Amino acid sequence: ARNVLFVPLLGRIGKVAIELPPNRIVSQPAEAFGGKYLLLHAPALVSNAMTVEILKEEESIKTVLELVDRVNVAVVGIGNPLHESSTLRLTGYYSDQDITQFQKNKAVGDTCMQVYDENGRTEPFDANRRVIGIKLDELKKIDKVIALAGGDYKVEAIKAGIKGKLFNILITNYSNALALLGEA
Repeated sequence: ARNVLFVPLLGRIGKVAIELPPNRIVSQPAEAFGGKYLLLHAPALVSNAMTVEILKEEESIKTVLELVDRVNVAVVGIGNPLHESSTLRLTGYYSDQDITQFQKNKAVGDTCMQVYDENGRTEPFDANRRVIGIKLDELKKIDKVIALAGGDYKVEAIKAGIKGKLFNILITNYSNALALLGEA
């Protein structure tokens, strides 16, 4: 694994009740396997799309985001943005207005801090343009995308992710697997 480079797909997640540091998520396996890693020193979500474009030109951020285009294996989480225990909601980044838009546009899932509908489409959700990190259209181009999703409230998110071709490998719990197979 010495020739392996680990890069975070997103900036730092968490503003209020939860903190998920993507930089640590890449540094720990890199150290364990003797690989190298880069850090992305930016928030995962900012107040507007123009700020994203400005920050993407910052050299340290630009360097990491350009490497995301060369990623061949990604590990992502799948969530349900409307569930009360949603990691996406607990970050504190999203306003009541954002959540209302998620509901209005029938959001069923999220990955990489971006929300999608029952068909895996992200277009109806303005908040997705405020994310610093990989866009879901870029995620689809990666050879192996491993999605992690546990909890029966994520079944619809998993189904939508499959429809949208957001991942091609799924790790989930037994009851979710049974529910998904029942749909086949």
